[in-house]
Amino acid sequence: MTRRELLGMMGVLPLPAIIGMTEEKRTFHVVEIADFPTCHETHVETVGMVAYVAKEADGDLHVKLVARQSRTDGGLDANPEDPFVVCEIIPELPVPLARRPKVGDTLKVRGIRRFDDETAPGHDHWEIHPVVSMKFLDLPPV
Repeated sequence: MTRRELLGMMGVLPLPAIIGMTEEKRTFHVVEIADFPTCHETHVETVGMVAYVAKEADGDLHVKLVARQSRTDGGLDANPEDPFVVCEIIPELPVPLARRPKVGDTLKVRGIRRFDDETAPGHDHWEIHPVVSMKFLDLPPV
């Protein structure tokens, strides 16, 4: 779904009615990153390791997650064939974070699962967009 489509829907219904994202009221289905193509759920939770982080021109924060198994010898596999999911935090639905994620962090992410099939190069992948919660799993409790 493009930003224009999402914003268009938000104009028709209030954001909470579309997303219904309070964690107490919504069931998030646990899905492994490799299972995104065969999953039929829209509201998902996944765990993965950060392989890439970037702030996009549209204000979105993109966080690419790979399966934890992709970590080898203290580094991340660079194999582009490994399953991944791009998690997008959008300015219209900010997610509180202890800090900005960095490569190597392990995260649990909840949000809407969709396939990004925009015609621009590099848009042919699974994503969680928008992200409604993101938790660091490798930080000590505060």
